Amino acid sequence: MKLSLTYEDGNTESLRVKPKHIAAFEAAGYKMDTGGSSISWLYRLAWFAKDQPGAYEGWLENLDAVSAGEDEVVEPGPAPPGSPA
Repeated sequence: MKLSLTYEDGNTESLRVKPKHIAAFEAAGYKMDTGGSSISWLYRLAWFAKDQPGAYEGWLENLDAVSAGEDEVVEPGPAPPGSPA
């Protein structure tokens, strides 16, 4: 998953959410609400994906928008010689 962040000053940033981010997000007790009833989970996931060391609320104050997209699918190339199939 990729997230696009827009800050109040107009700067934008693209983040790739890695499995470690999702694991930390869920270990902290949060759940992805992909049904659309809440969007706050997406802000919290973006915070985990940024590996933010500071307080969530302070970071959130400067955030204007977050949108989610899918990663580009990359087909694997042929396996190197001698590797298991």
